[in-house]
Amino acid sequence: MSNYSLSLHGLATVFSLEVKQRLRSKRWIVALIAWFLFVGGLTWLGMTIVWMQEQSLGTGYANFTRDAGPTAFSLIMLFVLGMGIVVAPMFTATSINGDRGQNTLAVLQATRLSALEITFGKLLAAIAAATTFLAVALPFIIWTMFIGNVSAWQLLVSFLVLLVEVAVVCAVGLGWSAVFNRTAGSVTFTYLSLLFITVMLPIIMMLCTPFVAQAEKAQYWGMSYEDELAFKDEVYKWETENPWAYENSDFSKAPVVDPSKFGWHSTDVGIDHTERIWWMLAPNPFMVLADATPHAPAYGVDPDYEERDTMSALRSMMYAVKYPYRYDEDHTSDYYNSIGYSVGPDGQGGVVATRDDGSRIIVDTPVTPLWRRANHSGETWPWALGFYALVGIGFLLLATSRLSIPYHRLAKGTRVA
Repeated sequence: MSNYSLSLHGLATVFSLEVKQRLRSKRWIVALIAWFLFVGGLTWLGMTIVWMQEQSLGTGYANFTRDAGPTAFSLIMLFVLGMGIVVAPMFTATSINGDRGQNTLAVLQATRLSALEITFGKLLAAIAAATTFLAVALPFIIWTMFIGNVSAWQLLVSFLVLLVEVAVVCAVGLGWSAVFNRTAGSVTFTYLSLLFITVMLPIIMMLCTPFVAQAEKAQYWGMSYEDELAFKDEVYKWETENPWAYENSDFSKAPVVDPSKFGWHSTDVGIDHTERIWWMLAPNPFMVLADATPHAPAYGVDPDYEERDTMSALRSMMYAVKYPYRYDEDHTSDYYNSIGYSVGPDGQGGVVATRDDGSRIIVDTPVTPLWRRANHSGETWPWALGFYALVGIGFLLLATSRLSIPYHRLAKGTRVA
């Protein structure tokens, strides 16, 4: 029989053996209860933080329902992913060399089970175990959807991506478990592999940033340099003469923005061309989860949405790394903000500047604000998931090759039976 043959019966046999072996220990029940309570406590903490912020700002219950959902959803999903990265290797990093040390691996190899059925069955059992922990956190994730501003599509996609990432982590642990004879070596290299992708690659990218920086000509929409300086002088003079203008919402003497002075102007800027090294950040599992998760409907309408949705903020960060500088920068919002206006959407796809006194100005700008670029998703996560697929398949095949019989060459001290 080929070492790479695959059958449902063989997979079911190995899968059932692995699951029964794990269920013998009552520590599973204790771990699941502790995990449920911990995620519940984390959800409560997120809700409490948002409620305290809304109470301090005096914005009331309406804003709490608007803010609490995205905040809790991001907090739970990112934390569950972090715990998944830490816990998942425990299911596979000692799976093969542990069985070899207990004299149970040779029994499986002596049957008609192929090497691929053994490794794939172990991988599926590990994924099932990890999924159990994810499922325990699911009620709290669903709860955030009912609070508001979290869609069912967001929940479904993020959960599937999270499951894929955990599956790849299990495959990496399984591969190293087949390479090393001692469990200490396989566990160490599994965590080092995850540490490299999660922490070291972003650090290396930051260290490489100065090497891709250069001075260039860029253009922006707004006043000329001279007009901008003159306007800033007017604002400074007004603020000096009217120090309580903002507190009293008295803008009667404030300078007036003249849209007729708006136009395209060039300037010298230093640009970090991170689009040349973005691929170092793309495999980061937290960035992948954030980039793949769809935005809530509030994004693209609410300019402050990213302050409440951490995953949207991470996605914009990833987008800014891949497209580090947009030559159509907009300075007009700065002008209006400096004289008491709040710039945001007008509800019809445009941009409007409003004040507390009720004054309203339609902002004439050809530049698309970042909070209106709701469709900039799907930039990096397909590449990252493709990379994950290659890594997962590679480590699975590595484990299969190490279990293939007959053995051709074994390392000194390898235990066969």
